[in-house]
Amino acid sequence: MALPWVLKNYLRIGGGRLTGSLMLDGGEAAEGVESSGSTWIRLKSGLQICWGTITIPANSAGATQTLPAPFADTGYRCAGSYTDIEGTPAVFYVVAPLSASVVKALAAHSSGKYDWERGINFIAIGKWK
Repeated sequence: MALPWVLKNYLRIGGGRLTGSLMLDGGEAAEGVESSGSTWIRLKSGLQICWGTITIPANSAGATQTLPAPFADTGYRCAGSYTDIEGTPAVFYVVAPLSASVVKALAAHSSGKYDWERGINFIAIGKWK
């Protein structure tokens, strides 16, 4: 059940009022969102998650992408995947921090040329403060 549904259908309609932090079943407080966008979220604890697609042009082994929100430093972690693997050479992609605000995707494959454009889906997780 999504939080907005709870707020709309239980708290408002039921006459309830949110007066403190949300609690999980185990008694611990739910973490709040500090800020967010369409491809990133920053939690109040300092954790940040960014996601998107890095486009590697044809005849290129890599490309960079500016993150929608910078991390505190280069200590964040990334993962990436290429979704269209049918009919392409064996390809391995690495997505890694280049700076606090830029990630880089690199491609390596066993044979042939880099003669097609690739979209690498990525996620980056780390601290923003």
